Amino acid sequence: MNRRIALAAMALLTTMSFAYADDRYDGIAGSYKEQSGGEMKIRKSYDDKQEPGPWRFVLLSKGNEGDWACSEGQENPGGGKPTVYFIEFAEGPFKGQRYDIVRDKNGKLKELQLVGGRKTSWVRADDDGNLASSIKVGLLKADITKTDSELLSNPGWDQCWVLANPTIKIFATNNVSKSAIDAVAVICDEMVKRLKPGLDGEEDPRKRFNGFKVYITNEELGQSLKQLSGVKDFWTDGTHPMARDVLLGGARKTELWVTEQAICKTGIKTRPLIGLPPDKNTRSFDQVVHEFAHSIDFTFDLQNKDNISTVFNTSIGPREGFAIATQSWFGTPFGKLPSDQNTRLSNIFTSRVSFSPEGYPK
Repeated sequence: MNRRIALAAMALLTTMSFAYADDRYDGIAGSYKEQSGGEMKIRKSYDDKQEPGPWRFVLLSKGNEGDWACSEGQENPGGGKPTVYFIEFAEGPFKGQRYDIVRDKNGKLKELQLVGGRKTSWVRADDDGNLASSIKVGLLKADITKTDSELLSNPGWDQCWVLANPTIKIFATNNVSKSAIDAVAVICDEMVKRLKPGLDGEEDPRKRFNGFKVYITNEELGQSLKQLSGVKDFWTDGTHPMARDVLLGGARKTELWVTEQAICKTGIKTRPLIGLPPDKNTRSFDQVVHEFAHSIDFTFDLQNKDNISTVFNTSIGPREGFAIATQSWFGTPFGKLPSDQNTRLSNIFTSRVSFSPEGYPK
């Protein structure tokens, strides 16, 4: 994309943002997904059919379909110009339930949030069915428990934290911060709970990751890495392109390895220490998603299913192509996927979400 086209695209997006701000119901029509996998769409009522409206809430979840009228509403608890806009069921089993319209700072519609009752949000999907929601990973604390019982059988590690469901064990050195451990745990949890029921014949695909191991290091090199169980078996010694000190990560069916140096930072501090040029790349949670995508690929033998090895094939091979596409699916970084890749990933994951670095300690 040249600079002129980029500026034109930016101007178009800016115009769209102001249009959203002018009419708080503009952009509400479209497809939505709920975190547990539910699907629905909002559409205008048909005047020629004299449908009640002005909006229709069309529930698409299998076995729970429906099409009901919704009215518009607005309020301002402080008085004056309305600040809260919502739709409310006017009929059907959910009559009286209200969903507030939530927009981002630019005025773009983000989600419909249920008022009262259990916390439920319908997140706006793009035209290709991909979720446009965001999880601020740095602001979340993972549901993990610290244990020392695993350290004896996994020598070299200083910390072990266990995610409850599935029982993913996260090993870390003392150089690794709790923020990094929480972030890795949150991302693994969010990715596995989005695995589609029925994947590879599993009603609950998460079970395949019971006992899975995650290793996190931070600035260790050479002999320090070779003393860590699991990590010592990744790659080889030296400073060549496939060396342990260069790659600082990897994945297998039962385990993966990442470095905190690649979590929400610019550059890899240890690269110049081994004679490599300074790394100036800025990353969010790229490596975590990438390596876990590999493990998902291995665990469910995805390369031999649904023509995946062809659809995701790139100059560096289909496994890397799959992992890079999965990064886009989870916003690390976000990217527009080709329709055939999007279709395959939507058969693997129930929903798409962006892992935002907002709130993660600098």
